[in-house]
Order: sequence, then structure tokens, then C-alpha cells
Amino acid sequence: MTKPMGSVSSASSTTGSSAGSPPKSVIQHVRDLKEMETPRLLRLMRVGNILCSILQVFAGLSGIASIITFNLTAVFVSLYVIMFGVLFLLFECRISRLDPSIRKNFGFLYSYKGRASFIFFIGFLDFGTDAGLGYIAGIIMCINAFLNFYVMMRHPEFASGNLSATSDPTAGYTAAHQEAQNFLTNNPDIAKQATSYAFSQSANAPSYGSRS
Repeated sequence: MTKPMGSVSSASSTTGSSAGSPPKSVIQHVRDLKEMETPRLLRLMRVGNILCSILQVFAGLSGIASIITFNLTAVFVSLYVIMFGVLFLLFECRISRLDPSIRKNFGFLYSYKGRASFIFFIGFLDFGTDAGLGYIAGIIMCINAFLNFYVMMRHPEFASGNLSATSDPTAGYTAAHQEAQNFLTNNPDIAKQATSYAFSQSANAPSYGSRS
């Protein structure tokens, strides 16, 4: 029995409307955070923090160039930005050997509220580097801190009390090498491409042996 023409046309119109739907705005993407599954959300937050911490180090290095103009204040601020960026990177990478020392001296990082406040602090510090990359890093860090606070206020896990602003964000963390291993296991094509690239580069490398 053939399907009624009406059902086919309605299905086509539905498919066409979904395919032609406009892309989501930034505000819609932010609102979608409160509907995201908790493990995925926390993983994305961690990856975002790692990328931001790396950006901090580069922003600090660019700010050190202010020594050329004898702006010593910007140089000192840049050094602090580098140190805090490295600290934040080590914290998010969860290196087991360093974790006890970081927890003892920077315990405020081990709560969602404390970590978000620290992100804001570094973000405002970036504006004192007197460098273009520093201003960009500062804006990105402030946005990142805002998203952290938004998740704490609007995500159902926090609203239900399963998580709180004082909870330890590293409770579900795995070590950095385990994260890398899991990533390569779940993405074998990327690992294969990286291995092939490494072998091709080593094969094309110039030889510096003794001359005849």
C-alpha cells in the first residue's frame, strides 16, 4: 500500500525546515549549557581551562616585550600572568606528584566558586600586561569565568544540590596521561595520522653524518 501524499509532503517540509533552520546564536549556545549532560559539560570546562591557561602563558610572554619601552610594571604583571597560567595548567592537568602541594598552597582552586574567581582574577590581571594578546586573553578569561558562574547558577546538577559551588571540580578528573590515552583510544585515526607524520618527518630529516 502506498503512503498518502500528504505524509510525504509533510515529512519533506519538516526535513526542509530543519535543514534550513538558522544557526544558533551565542546566547542560545550559552543557554544550551544548562541542558548538557554533566560529564560532557565538566570535560568541556576542563579543556577550556587548559586552553585558557596556555593562552595566559603566551600573553605573559608577549607582555614581557614591554621591557623595550621600559614599562617595568607591565613586565612584572606579565611575569605573574605566566606564573598563574602555569599554576592553572598544572592544576587542570592533575599531575599526581604536584597535586598535594597545589592543594595545600592553593586550596581555593578546589571548589567551583574558587576556581571561577581565580579565572576572573587572572583575566583582569591580563589587562595590565600592556600587550594586544594580553587584552585578548583577558577578555577570553573573563568570558570563561562568566560561563563557570552561569553553570553554577543554572545547571540542574547545581540546582538539585548534587553539586554545589563549594564542591571539588577535580573529583571526577583523571590524570593527564590517562586523558591523553583515552583520547587516542577513542580517536585512532588521529593517532595513526600523527604517527605517520612523525615517521615521514624523521625520514625526511637531513643526515649529519661524517662527510666522505
